[in-house]
Amino acid sequence: MKPILLANVVTLVGTVAFVLCGVFAILAPEFFFNITNSWFHAINLEAIKSTSKTSLGTFVFGVVTFSAYLWLITFIGAYLYKRFTK
Repeated sequence: MKPILLANVVTLVGTVAFVLCGVFAILAPEFFFNITNSWFHAINLEAIKSTSKTSLGTFVFGVVTFSAYLWLITFIGAYLYKRFTK
């Protein structure tokens, strides 16, 4: 296993999913909220529902930080896996 390759692939897939999710949330916020709310059984998310739209800057910052974190965690996990299986 090549840790850098795995980190790159996982980050690419995760970033695409993050962007698609974000675009969906921006274009159809009420529908998105209803789906998200249905995933959390017995928790009412209405109290923490955002009342403002996400800015482009916030969205880009989220994409960058999410991608960096995902790459780092995946790389560390793959690196440790490779070391422990030798």
